[in-house]
Amino acid sequence: MTDQTPSRGRQATAEAADTFFLMAPVVGSGFKGEALAGGNVAIVSLGNTVATAAILMVIISVFGPASG
Repeated sequence: MTDQTPSRGRQATAEAADTFFLMAPVVGSGFKGEALAGGNVAIVSLGNTVATAAILMVIISVFGPASG
């Protein structure tokens, strides 16, 4: 087996994409949660937590090998 580490450019690009793809759902779920929850902070927090956990699992699966 060979252990090939991705180049610095590829790692930086993957990290930038990771950041974008994590921030977009978190911010979006916050806005949508506020609109739909009717002032119930617990529902907004739950929505943010579920959205963050789900997208984080996807990001790690997709970009993990590229970012090292």
